[in-house]
Amino acid sequence: MTESAPLYNELAEAPETGRAFWLTSGRRRIRAAIWDEGTRGTVLIFTGRTEYIEKYGRVISLLVERGFSVATLDWRGQGLSERPLGDRMKGHVGGFAAYQRDIGAFLAAPQVMALPGRRVLICHSMGGCIGVRALLDELVEPAATIMTAPMLGLAMKPITRLAARGMIAFARRFGFETSFTPAPHASRPYVLHQDFEGNVLTGDSDHYEWFRKHLEAESGFGLGAPTLGWMAEAFDETEALAAAPAPSGPMLIMLGGDEAVVEPTAIRSLAAKSPVCRLMEIKGARHEIFFETPLIRQRAWAGIDRFLVENGV
Repeated sequence: MTESAPLYNELAEAPETGRAFWLTSGRRRIRAAIWDEGTRGTVLIFTGRTEYIEKYGRVISLLVERGFSVATLDWRGQGLSERPLGDRMKGHVGGFAAYQRDIGAFLAAPQVMALPGRRVLICHSMGGCIGVRALLDELVEPAATIMTAPMLGLAMKPITRLAARGMIAFARRFGFETSFTPAPHASRPYVLHQDFEGNVLTGDSDHYEWFRKHLEAESGFGLGAPTLGWMAEAFDETEALAAAPAPSGPMLIMLGGDEAVVEPTAIRSLAAKSPVCRLMEIKGARHEIFFETPLIRQRAWAGIDRFLVENGV
């Protein structure tokens, strides 16, 4: 029997029917969760860097209201999944292929395999990068895919990108891959050191305070800046995806007009490769479209609802 894992449904404002369990991916302990009462189909959620299952509680509630079952996971190295380094605040991975192994273990779990109907994939940020690779490798074959601000490149000025490549080369040569990338307050979660004013995530102060509430209630969710090793692997993977064809299935990509975390040009390039990919650019939205102001969220969900109906889900 699969061992149960903690799940903070009340903190997440998620349906109380959710339950979490532990998986093993390689030698890593991975947390996953399901809400299995919907009959319309099953939504798989691939979250972004630093994120955790509970952050998507409100999104999960809206999906359950629409008749879906839902399954999601904490990637290795974040949320309550096992972290690879002694310093839990370092966002590190040995290679992005490890995330594909997490997906394999997740999809093979009996709890996930038993979920009903056609699959819909929702990916955000780093989860979008991971999701595009999984689609190309046919690890997951959903009826429809929805991405918000997929990490197909990192938003950097040319001089910053050049400096980052220099640091990465140095780190790989001299064994500093597990060092933090140079960043103010690198060992603290972004929302705990950055005031709402000037943040790059959302224009909605209520959601920003909600993120803080999560981390204050459960410090184990917290994650700081990425390591130089993570940055190196992110560069390698996004460059490989830029040279690859687009996934073949229907896809809706939502991109904020004020995006400042991932590279918009790379997102537009992916959308242009595929005749079945729709790009929806939302004026005034920042990186976290699902956690934006009410009007932006309303527009996003209207687009999602239309897209799903058009694709028979």
